[in-house]
Amino acid sequence: MDQPPRSPESPIPPDRTRTEATPTPVRQGFELPPRDQVRGAEDPPRAFQAGGEEWVVSESGRAVSGRGTDPRVLLVLLFFAAGTDPDRPIREILIPERGLEELTDQELIVLLGRARPYRTDQDRKEVFPGTRKKGGKGP
Repeated sequence: MDQPPRSPESPIPPDRTRTEATPTPVRQGFELPPRDQVRGAEDPPRAFQAGGEEWVVSESGRAVSGRGTDPRVLLVLLFFAAGTDPDRPIREILIPERGLEELTDQELIVLLGRARPYRTDQDRKEVFPGTRKKGGKGP
Protein backbone atom coordinates (compact mmCIF):
# COMPACT_ATOMS: atom_id res chain seq x y z
CA MET A 1 0.00 0.00 0.00
CA ASP A 2 1.07 3.52 -0.62
CA GLN A 3 1.99 5.50 2.43
CA PRO A 4 1.47 9.24 2.60
CA PRO A 5 4.64 11.21 1.89
CA ARG A 6 6.60 12.20 4.95
CA SER A 7 7.58 15.76 5.60
CA PRO A 8 11.34 16.44 5.33
CA GLU A 9 11.50 17.13 9.05
CA SER A 10 9.74 15.08 11.66
CA PRO A 11 7.63 17.07 14.09
CA ILE A 12 9.35 18.07 17.31
CA PRO A 13 7.56 16.99 20.47
CA PRO A 14 6.37 20.03 22.44
CA ASP A 15 8.51 19.13 25.47
CA ARG A 16 11.82 19.17 23.47
CA THR A 17 13.73 21.91 21.67
CA ARG A 18 15.02 21.51 18.14
CA THR A 19 18.57 20.95 19.44
CA GLU A 20 17.41 18.20 21.79
CA ALA A 21 15.45 16.50 19.01
CA THR A 22 18.41 16.47 16.61
CA PRO A 23 20.13 13.07 16.68
CA THR A 24 23.80 12.89 17.62
CA PRO A 25 26.05 12.13 14.63
CA VAL A 26 27.67 8.70 14.84
CA ARG A 27 31.19 10.11 14.44
CA GLN A 28 30.81 11.93 17.77
CA GLY A 29 30.44 8.59 19.53
CA PHE A 30 33.93 7.46 18.54
CA GLU A 31 37.26 8.73 19.72
CA LEU A 32 39.62 9.44 16.85
CA PRO A 33 43.00 7.76 17.10
CA PRO A 34 45.84 10.09 18.07
CA ARG A 35 47.71 11.73 15.22
CA ASP A 36 50.96 10.04 14.33
CA GLN A 37 54.01 12.10 15.07
CA VAL A 38 55.99 12.28 11.84
CA ARG A 39 59.63 12.85 12.54
CA GLY A 40 62.08 14.19 10.06
CA ALA A 41 64.86 12.23 8.42
CA GLU A 42 67.29 12.30 11.32
CA ASP A 43 69.02 8.95 10.96
CA PRO A 44 72.59 9.12 9.70
CA PRO A 45 73.36 7.64 6.27
CA ARG A 46 74.14 3.94 6.27
CA ALA A 47 76.75 2.14 4.16
CA PHE A 48 76.28 -1.36 2.73
CA GLN A 49 77.79 -3.57 0.03
CA ALA A 50 75.85 -4.55 -3.12
CA GLY A 51 77.28 -6.13 -6.27
CA GLY A 52 80.85 -5.64 -5.09
CA GLU A 53 80.34 -1.88 -4.68
CA GLU A 54 79.86 0.25 -1.61
CA TRP A 55 76.53 2.11 -1.44
CA VAL A 56 75.20 4.69 1.00
CA VAL A 57 71.49 4.90 1.77
CA SER A 58 69.82 7.79 3.59
CA GLU A 59 66.29 8.82 4.46
CA SER A 60 65.13 11.87 2.57
CA GLY A 61 61.86 12.23 4.39
CA ARG A 62 58.89 10.60 6.09
CA ALA A 63 55.17 11.13 5.66
CA VAL A 64 51.93 9.50 6.74
CA SER A 65 49.28 8.48 4.25
CA GLY A 66 45.66 8.39 5.40
CA ARG A 67 43.30 10.68 7.24
CA GLY A 68 40.56 10.63 9.82
CA THR A 69 39.78 7.16 11.06
CA ASP A 70 41.32 5.50 7.98
CA PRO A 71 44.33 3.29 8.63
CA ARG A 72 47.49 5.32 8.32
CA VAL A 73 50.66 4.14 6.64
CA LEU A 74 54.12 5.54 7.27
CA LEU A 75 55.96 6.28 4.00
CA VAL A 76 59.74 6.67 3.88
CA LEU A 77 61.71 8.06 0.92
CA LEU A 78 65.17 6.50 0.60
CA PHE A 79 68.04 7.85 -1.49
CA PHE A 80 70.87 5.59 -2.67
CA ALA A 81 74.28 7.03 -3.53
CA ALA A 82 77.62 5.52 -4.50
CA GLY A 83 80.02 5.15 -1.59
CA THR A 84 82.55 7.34 -3.42
CA ASP A 85 80.09 10.28 -3.63
CA PRO A 86 77.53 9.90 -0.80
CA ASP A 87 76.11 13.42 -1.25
CA ARG A 88 74.88 12.78 -4.83
CA PRO A 89 71.82 10.47 -4.95
CA ILE A 90 71.66 8.06 -7.89
CA ARG A 91 68.50 6.08 -7.11
CA GLU A 92 65.38 6.60 -4.98
CA ILE A 93 62.49 4.51 -3.67
CA LEU A 94 59.41 5.13 -1.52
CA ILE A 95 58.72 2.34 0.94
CA PRO A 96 55.86 1.79 3.41
CA GLU A 97 55.99 1.28 7.15
CA ARG A 98 59.70 0.78 7.80
CA GLY A 99 62.46 3.16 8.59
CA LEU A 100 66.10 2.86 7.66
CA GLU A 101 67.00 1.59 11.12
CA GLU A 102 64.66 -1.42 10.67
CA LEU A 103 66.05 -2.64 7.33
CA THR A 104 68.68 -5.34 7.00
CA ASP A 105 71.53 -5.13 4.48
CA GLN A 106 69.85 -7.86 2.39
CA GLU A 107 66.60 -5.83 2.27
CA LEU A 108 68.58 -2.75 1.22
CA ILE A 109 70.11 -4.72 -1.68
CA VAL A 110 66.60 -5.73 -2.84
CA LEU A 111 65.33 -2.14 -2.50
CA LEU A 112 68.33 -0.83 -4.46
CA GLY A 113 67.41 -3.21 -7.29
CA ARG A 114 63.82 -1.92 -7.27
CA ALA A 115 64.71 1.77 -6.93
CA ARG A 116 64.21 4.12 -9.86
CA PRO A 117 66.78 6.63 -11.10
CA TYR A 118 66.89 9.77 -8.98
CA ARG A 119 65.46 12.86 -10.63
CA THR A 120 66.04 16.42 -9.62
CA ASP A 121 62.96 18.65 -9.31
CA GLN A 122 63.65 20.05 -12.78
CA ASP A 123 63.43 16.56 -14.29
CA ARG A 124 60.11 15.67 -12.66
CA LYS A 125 56.95 15.74 -14.73
CA GLU A 126 53.73 17.11 -13.33
CA VAL A 127 51.46 14.17 -12.49
CA PHE A 128 48.09 15.78 -13.19
CA PRO A 129 48.79 18.84 -15.37
CA GLY A 130 45.12 19.68 -16.02
CA THR A 131 44.10 19.99 -12.36
CA ARG A 132 45.55 23.37 -11.52
CA LYS A 133 43.01 26.01 -10.60
CA LYS A 134 42.57 28.55 -13.32
CA GLY A 135 42.49 32.26 -12.57
CA GLY A 136 44.46 32.04 -9.33
CA LYS A 137 47.37 34.19 -8.39
CA GLY A 138 50.33 33.33 -10.52
CA PRO A 139 54.03 33.77 -9.89
